[in-house]
Amino acid sequence: MALLGASRGGTFEGLKWLRQFGAVERVFLPGVRKEHFQAELNLRRLANGFLRLRIEPHLDNANNHLNGLRSAIDSDSVDAEFQHTRLGKVETWHRLLNDLLPMIKQVAAE
Repeated sequence: MALLGASRGGTFEGLKWLRQFGAVERVFLPGVRKEHFQAELNLRRLANGFLRLRIEPHLDNANNHLNGLRSAIDSDSVDAEFQHTRLGKVETWHRLLNDLLPMIKQVAAE
């Protein structure tokens, strides 16, 4: 906190995020009341934390967003064909990522 010149609140929020991400873990030091943390150096654990926090939630919500985009296309619009084409490309990428994510997680876990 002192080295970065960060506030207590900012430090707390940063540590909270790092713990959720799996980048740090709490370490118990006998006889010491203050919390101490140790950095996670295992790249696989960090990758799994990143996938869990940053990728999976977006893929889970993507179906709702894609449905919203699909329903927002006005079939009578001059751009309707273009919009359907673009939406199809996004849906293809979404399916690909959904298919690849379990494999990426498995590789990261090994």
